[in-house]
Amino acid sequence: MASSDPTNPPVDSQITTFTQAELERFRFGSWLSGFTDGEGCFILYFQKMKQNKSNNNNMVGAARFCIALRRDDTDILLKIYMYLGCGFVRDNKRLYSPYIKGENPQTKFQVDSIVELHNNIVPHFDEFPLEAKKKRDFDTWKIGVDLLFEIASRKFPQKPGIGSGGRLPKWTTDDLSKFEHIMNCLKEGRKYSI
Repeated sequence: MASSDPTNPPVDSQITTFTQAELERFRFGSWLSGFTDGEGCFILYFQKMKQNKSNNNNMVGAARFCIALRRDDTDILLKIYMYLGCGFVRDNKRLYSPYIKGENPQTKFQVDSIVELHNNIVPHFDEFPLEAKKKRDFDTWKIGVDLLFEIASRKFPQKPGIGSGGRLPKWTTDDLSKFEHIMNCLKEGRKYSI
């Protein structure tokens, strides 16, 4: 029976004590998910691969997670980079022109590696779920990342006497079709709706 005396709380084997560092990590992880709801971007796209001879049209799927901020907020992007332990931070030259009034230089935190997306980014947002409409983006994007990771984890196609069969895993037409469908679902889910 539970004790109702607040000075003598019940002992529960499930109660865990956290160190200050663990509490800070939890606080930052929660903050990062909320921040990503407003500033983050989950992207799926096709890229042309000249070296992929196993795919007739040389297109393969790719994924990205990024957050772009004004350059004077670079410190927070560096904190995100250190917290997640993956990706990179760089100046985002494409989004800045000194000739456009009111436009500020930007810095971007970006993760493109499918292994880092699968092993670092997805687990973070599974542990600290998004709360706003970006949750739909993440849920769809995660399906795409899982497909990309499964394809990347395949053994390289080999033909007898030809060696490793190339650098990239073989994309089937079914893979391309699935990825395109997931990409379109992500695009459709972003349309404004009331």
